[in-house]
Amino acid sequence: MLSHATGDFADRRDAQAVYSRATASLSLRSRAEVERFFDGFELVEPGLAQAPFWRPDGSPPARSREIGFYGGVARKTG
Repeated sequence: MLSHATGDFADRRDAQAVYSRATASLSLRSRAEVERFFDGFELVEPGLAQAPFWRPDGSPPARSREIGFYGGVARKTG
């Protein structure tokens, strides 16, 4: 299981600036870059998706299309 920040849906430079002054860093990655973490694994449906759209229990939150996180679950293949 993995969730990862992205700048694919909205400008996240302000968030990166905050993290640049913190002890933890923020690495924004594109969908393709996040998908590479799953190499050698089989993604569980619905695959890699914005976090609120990965098997939601109800309606996604308002403005959820702007939420900057991908989420996915995978199984080891072979």
